[in-house]
Amino acid sequence: MLRLPMRDEKFAHTSIEILSREFITLFESFVCLQPPLPDTLVHAYIHATLSESLETIRRQHRMTRMSGRVRPEDGMRRDALLVAIESLVEDGLQKTFPPSAINPDWSPACLEAVVHQHATERDAILSPQRTEQLCETFRTISGFAPYGLEHIGQIREAFLMARANALRSLTSQLATQKEAAGHGNHSGRLPKRQAEEHLDDQTELDGGVGEDRRTSGLACVRRKPVHVPV
Repeated sequence: MLRLPMRDEKFAHTSIEILSREFITLFESFVCLQPPLPDTLVHAYIHATLSESLETIRRQHRMTRMSGRVRPEDGMRRDALLVAIESLVEDGLQKTFPPSAINPDWSPACLEAVVHQHATERDAILSPQRTEQLCETFRTISGFAPYGLEHIGQIREAFLMARANALRSLTSQLATQKEAAGHGNHSGRLPKRQAEEHLDDQTELDGGVGEDRRTSGLACVRRKPVHVPV
């Protein structure tokens, strides 16, 4: 514990705040002494994670449909999950869903679902178990052993970006199938490789989600896209 010989409480609080900022700046300078993970390795990890995420959510969706467990709110919950993950990518791992991203047109149920998904996904990706799992998967895919907070941050970001793209792919597939069914054509399936082949257009390595890739048309849509400064 740091003891400051001060009698003025206001001045003491101000001094502690200044010292805290200086310590954080010093700490971040040490973190950035090592180079970041190469973009080629991160991109390879995104592709691999995207492929796995696509397979997982499609299997889950098929099991839900074929086991009779489909519920009216499932689509809204899936949209809420996508909005929550997009927020974690764009706005960072904040403790709560940012009020500035809340769409006033959301229903109370939609808002509750987004807030719940945001908290669940944030807690999961910050857990030591998930961090170890992500780093081990990255090591297996790339052959490179990540170390340091910056590397962990890059891997977390890449993982969330891949999951968001997988959810967008499923949403697009379902929308295409619904539209095709309305026209009597049941061939409107989104190929699995489509999301992977167009990942360069769908994903930015700096963490931006991009306006044209937002969840427009979904039950839960963020009020406005926020681009992450580099």
